[in-house]
Order: sequence, then C-alpha cells, then structure tokens
Amino acid sequence: MTLTVLLNRTNLFTFASLLFILFAGFSQSVNAGKPKHGYPACMYFYENAGKQKLKSERSCFTLGGHGHKAMGGGDANFKKITKIGRAFKNPVQYVGVKKGYTVEIHHKDTKGAMKTTTLTSSGPVDIRRSAMKGVRIWKTSDGRGGYPVCLYESKASLKKKKTKHALCLPFGEYRNLEAYGWDNKARHIDIGKKYKVYLYKDTNFDGNSTIMEKDGRIKMEGKNKSVSSIRIERK
Repeated sequence: MTLTVLLNRTNLFTFASLLFILFAGFSQSVNAGKPKHGYPACMYFYENAGKQKLKSERSCFTLGGHGHKAMGGGDANFKKITKIGRAFKNPVQYVGVKKGYTVEIHHKDTKGAMKTTTLTSSGPVDIRRSAMKGVRIWKTSDGRGGYPVCLYESKASLKKKKTKHALCLPFGEYRNLEAYGWDNKARHIDIGKKYKVYLYKDTNFDGNSTIMEKDGRIKMEGKNKSVSSIRIERK
C-alpha cells in the first residue's frame, strides 16, 4: 500500500468521523425541541426529595387512575401493586404536580379511615407507609394530555373522554398492566392518529392478541376479553 493511498484513506476516515459528530449534534438539537411524554405527577418519599426532585426517591404516574377499581379498597387489592408501584408501600411526603393537572390521592389517615387529598400544584403531604391506596391524575382542562393511548372501562367514559377514569400511557411497551392497577380492566381504547396498539390477553405479550389503530371497543379473540400487556407503536 503506497503512502498516498494510506493518507487518502486516513483523510476519508477523519472526514466521515467529522460528519458523524456534526450529524449527531444536529440531531440532538432538533430532538431537544420536541415535546416528550412525561409523568404529570410524582410521589416523593420525603419532603426534601420532592423539593430537590430526586429521581431515586420517587414513584411517578401516568395520566388516569391507578390502583383498585374502587380507589381505596381493601388492603388485599394492593398486595401485587405494592411490589411494583413504590409509592403504594412507601410513605409519601411530597407530591410533584405538573402544571395543568389535578392529582387526587386516596389514602388512610392515622386512624385507618379513608381520606382523599386533592392537589393542583406541587406541595407537601403526609401519607404514612402503605397508607396510599389509589391515585387519579387528569388534565384540569379536557383532553388526553398528549398521550397517544388511553384505556377505558366503559363506552361512556370513552365517549366523554373522561381521562380521570382512564389509564393513559406514553409510547412504549407495558408487560404487566397490573403494575398500574389495570389488569383485565380495559374494555375500550382511544388511540392517537399516528399510532397503533398491540393488545395481549396475558402478561409479557403472551396469549391471544389483537391490533387496533382506531378508537372503540377492544376486540380480543376468545370469550375472555382481558388485556394484561400492550405495545404502543408509531405507524
């Protein structure tokens, strides 16, 4: 191999590397301006963690209702959800609320009686360990809040877009809806125009499945219409 050829190849590699760096920087600057599906509410396990927004000391929730259907049912209803949603088993001393959202927390007070705390902005709360039993989050104004998919229990809720009684999820994969208190609860779905949804009867994307791209009743094969895991993809 001659020296001239070697130098030409070296220059070509350097030029290609430079192009890659420039493209990566441009891509980051473009994506930085795109909106991201965040979590409108986070439960912090102590107050200072909330004020400092410590990610290691919080449990965040998507739009809609999380927990037992009755929101504040018996402890037995939360044996499994407490293993996944840390806020259901830890104390909650601060709630971070995104602007434009309302958070409703169902929990037990010091005497064991059920209580509801509602917040429209971030602030301290006093919820004992394992006392939180349910949480609902919805946009103060009507709408899906930018989420591509919302699951509903009833046709009436879907028709009126009652996100307070829905489970709205960002783009991605969800192996076990029980983590949100929604295993086998979804019967209707609201889907954004540029998305399609894969719904599975069992957890971990197993069992009977169906693909939906439009709003309406979930059409799962078989007699059992349960939905335990889903994938949300862009078209």
